[in-house]
Order: sequence, then structure tokens, then C-alpha cells
Amino acid sequence: MSNGDVELNSLSNGRKFSDGDGGEYVTVFENDDDDGYILEDQEEDLGLLDWDQYARIRRRQCCGVNCPDFGSLAPLWWYKLPKNRRRQLTAVLPALAFFVLLAVIVGFVFNSNQAPGSSDSNKGGGSGGYCSSSDSYVLPRDFVPIHYDVELDVNWNARSPELMAVAGTVSAYFGGNATSSGDAGDSIVHRDAGLTSCLALHAGANVKVTRAAVVTVDGKTISPSSRYVSEQEQLKLLFDEPLDPRRVHHVTLDFSYPLAESMRGFYRSSYRNSQNETHVLASTQFESTDARRAFPCFDEPNMKSTFDFKFNVRRLRSEVERAAREKDNFQVLFNTPLRQGGYRRNYDGDDAVDTYAFETTPRMSTYLVAFVIGDLVKQTKLIDGGRVTVSVWGTPEKGGDLSDALDSCVKILPAY
Repeated sequence: MSNGDVELNSLSNGRKFSDGDGGEYVTVFENDDDDGYILEDQEEDLGLLDWDQYARIRRRQCCGVNCPDFGSLAPLWWYKLPKNRRRQLTAVLPALAFFVLLAVIVGFVFNSNQAPGSSDSNKGGGSGGYCSSSDSYVLPRDFVPIHYDVELDVNWNARSPELMAVAGTVSAYFGGNATSSGDAGDSIVHRDAGLTSCLALHAGANVKVTRAAVVTVDGKTISPSSRYVSEQEQLKLLFDEPLDPRRVHHVTLDFSYPLAESMRGFYRSSYRNSQNETHVLASTQFESTDARRAFPCFDEPNMKSTFDFKFNVRRLRSEVERAAREKDNFQVLFNTPLRQGGYRRNYDGDDAVDTYAFETTPRMSTYLVAFVIGDLVKQTKLIDGGRVTVSVWGTPEKGGDLSDALDSCVKILPAY
């Protein structure tokens, strides 16, 4: 080695000092065989500086000093990737970004078209919008109930239970979902809502609706067309003239159904007494969504309303007279007490018709409505200084076993 040569150790990365003019460092790659050194895998040169990173540096004047424009640089992790990986990502990422953007746009357009009240087909005299759809189990909120008047005619033919049936009429007052308090007919809905040509409510598959009529706030009667969706148990009424949800209207529906042994809705059951005589009871099981099997309604828990119920129970006149000679324990029970003068009896040929009219309920959900018809007796106690009456009911032969249940009730109820 000549005096002008300087041999570098391995830390110099193959750099040697040239003894040419001016003397400078030059880069020479060598291997053990003194051949020109070439990287076996030029894509894995992670130990070397990536000059592509610095070749594109832009500089700006910052307080009189040249500073790199870091906003134009990619993040550091990008330059730590192998070049082949960067080329792959450069090809894939734009395509991926395009498809993500396309999915976002399609989703936005779809949701906009499905937004309640956004469809023109649900406005004016059309019958589209919600009423043209059958895939939603949730009722629209264009209308909500305010009050129900329900009258049930029960054919109580105890000798032939399979002939027992119910025919009824329900008048449901409804308006927008921000209705002011007051009498149903005078209420005004404070809501910015467009006209709609559809009213949807629930009716069980066992309920046959025979007539529908809508009376508007100005007293005009509309006879809508109807469509029943069995899977969702929804009755959809379609109007030629749209209704204004900002006003209160009421719909009247006539319906009927057999009083079957179904354990759902309003159903019948039977029991035998000690003389092996069969007696019939009719009761309700509405929770959670079976009030619709007793009368058409807005059968969702958050659609609360008040209720007025009237029952007309038709029995054979001979059976009524025989029961009166013994001891008539026939009862109709409801959530609320009978109105003052709410009971009367009329005779229609061979039948006796007993009418029971009950007081208005508090505002509540449909699944809380309950009533029972049959031979029943009770035990009663007063609590809260005589202001509250607690009664426990049972079949006549079980009347003596009601005291334990009654004692428990009068101890528990004051805690609430």
C-alpha cells in the first residue's frame, strides 16, 4: 500500500481516499474476491440511506433560515418499507380508496332515500312510501294514538264454547307524535310534518277487519282502501286524499274473531268444579305484542294512550235466570272500576245482554290492558286509611284460599 492510500475499516462502508487532484473520498464496493461488489437483493437495502427520500425535499424560508417543507414529505414509516412493497401499495391503495369512497356514496344515497318522510311517494295522494313496503316490523311515526274507544260484543254461549266469538268496534284517535293534551277532538299537533296518505296499525292474524272509516278533524268521513301484511301483522290504510299529521283524526274499525283457546290475546279456558261441571273463563295475555289479537291498535310499548272499554256480554236468558236463582257470580273485570251507572241488562229474544262500561284508564301501553270474564268471587281489604281498595279474585270454589294472597298484597302495596 502506497503512502497516498488510506485503507478504511469496515465502518467506512467501502469508502477510500483518492490521491488524485484535490484528494476526495470515492465509493468502491468490494467483496472477498476483489470483484465489484453488487447487493444480492437491491430491494432489501434497508441499511442504506434512501436518497429518494431526500431528493424531493422542498425548502422554504423560515425566519431567514432554509427549512425543509415537511408537509411535502411522506411519513417516516413509508421510507422504511422495501421498495417493492412501496410499489405494491402505490398500486393497491388508490384502488382501495376508490372502492371505499364508492361504498360511502352508495350508502349515503340509500339512507337518504329510506329516510322517513323523504320519499315523494308517501306524500300527496300516493300510496307509496311506507305503505308500499312490507319489510319493517316497526310502525312509522307519522301518526301516534291519543285515545281508544273500544266496544266488544262477546257471544258467551257456555253450552257450546266452540261457538264463542267476539265482534267489536274500535275508534282510535290519532295525530302526530307531539300532540298537545286535552280532549282528543280538540287537540292540535305541534309538528312540522308533511301530508301523508298512509296509516299503519297492528291487527292480529286472527282478527278479521270488516270495515274501516276515517273521520278527519273537520268531520269529513273517508273510506280508505286497505292492505294487510300478515308477516308483520300490520293493517295499512291508504287514502285518496292525504291527511295532515298536524291535526287529530280518528279511525273506526269493525272487526270480529273466534274466542279460541290460544293463550294469546283475548282467549278462553275452562275448568271443572267439584260437581264435575265445566265452566268457561275468558281472559287476556297481551304482553308483549298480543293486544293486536284482541282489537286493532298501535301495538308498540312506546305508543301509549288512554282507553275506554265497554263490554256487551250475550248469554242465554235461561242460563241467566237459573244463575240468578242460585247465586250469579258472573263478572267482567277490567283495569279500572265500572263507571257510575255503567252496568245495565237488556233482553233480546232468548238472550240477555249485560253491558259493562268502565272508567278511562291512565295513559299506558297496549300490553298493560287486561280484562277477565267468567264466574269469579273476591276477598277485599282497604289500605291507606280506607282510600284504596285491594281485591283478590278467584273461581267460586277457590274463594276461601284467597286470604293469603290478599294479606300479602296489603303488606306489599304500601311500599310502592
